[in-house]
Amino acid sequence: MDQEIIRLVHWDGLSLKEVSQHLSPPSGTIRSRYHRARRRLREELDDAAHKPSNQPLP
Repeated sequence: MDQEIIRLVHWDGLSLKEVSQHLSPPSGTIRSRYHRARRRLREELDDAAHKPSNQPLP
């Protein structure tokens, strides 16, 4: 669900309230999942940026 939230907000341009209406969970749940997903994505991208280029990404 986290990937879907990120997609709906960033690619489809929906607000978190609209995402909540689309997916059904309460808006507070959507907000916390969205922020947690962004934090995880940021950490994964940061880790990938610091790996030597000859190692495959996970």
